[in-house]
Amino acid sequence: MARSLFKGGLILLALLLSVVMVKHAFHRMLFRNDHFALRHVEFSTNGKTGRAKVMEKLEENGRIENLLMLDLAEMERTLETELPTVADARISRELPGTLVIELKERQPVAWLSCPQLGIRPRSSTCGQLVDAEGYAVACDRLRVEYMSFPVIEVADIPAVVTGRPIDSPLLLSALEALSEGGEQLMPQRTSITEIRAVNDYSLLVVLESGEEAIISVDDVETDMERFAYAFAELSRGADDGRSWRVNLLAQHNVPVQFFERKSGYSGVRRGRSSSLQQRESRPPRPRVVDPAELEKRFGPGVSTQVPAGSRPSVENDLRAILNRG
Repeated sequence: MARSLFKGGLILLALLLSVVMVKHAFHRMLFRNDHFALRHVEFSTNGKTGRAKVMEKLEENGRIENLLMLDLAEMERTLETELPTVADARISRELPGTLVIELKERQPVAWLSCPQLGIRPRSSTCGQLVDAEGYAVACDRLRVEYMSFPVIEVADIPAVVTGRPIDSPLLLSALEALSEGGEQLMPQRTSITEIRAVNDYSLLVVLESGEEAIISVDDVETDMERFAYAFAELSRGADDGRSWRVNLLAQHNVPVQFFERKSGYSGVRRGRSSSLQQRESRPPRPRVVDPAELEKRFGPGVSTQVPAGSRPSVENDLRAILNRG
């Protein structure tokens, strides 16, 4: 009996040793085989991060030698957490020897201004950019494309950490206004140059042509639509050299303020023909405002009347478009 047990034990031990040896041989065949060594890296990104910087980050814990030994999920997490501009990383392998790296980087859309934190727009030392989702994007240097970005000024925000979302509801509302303005104002060939937080419930939106609107943070889409519609209607007439500001927080009797346009504005909105520079010398064209369209956009009771026998002035036009009841 004892002899049978001993013999069985030897057989079991032999089987275990065989399994270990086969496993070891298989491991050497796959993971130490030069056939699967890294020979080529396919790298693509929609941003500015270079391939060399990415590979340096991935090889901080050791050189990449064999593709089969890589933990791709961990490598993706490394890029997303340690490279501030990277929003999403996708890494795959194409055997036998190609590593594919695809990055989606955060694209800045505006400058952040916060005097309390010493953040100033268009500065390589004190500047901070933000993307459409409110993530802080570092300004490594003043690139040409950055200089035309609008400025969003918010006074009360917490500390800003590059690559992390900025905890500010006002900033998110301003970014929504920027997005809505891009869609609503594009047909008019003008754009937003500045958005400023007035208080906890309103924003001041400034166009490159000088017009301004105070909008509610609770109804950004509607207020930007009203602003864009008013701008479109008034852009059809002659330019009298003045700009205007509307307070769209009011639902009735919308306050309208007129002021002289800042010097330096040519009177021609971006993208238009240079022949429009002479439009102030042309006879004013008649204005036609469709009451049905105004009712649709601004509700019932919109006033479109002007004194009999007179041409609608800019003041009458704007009040007719915006004021109710």
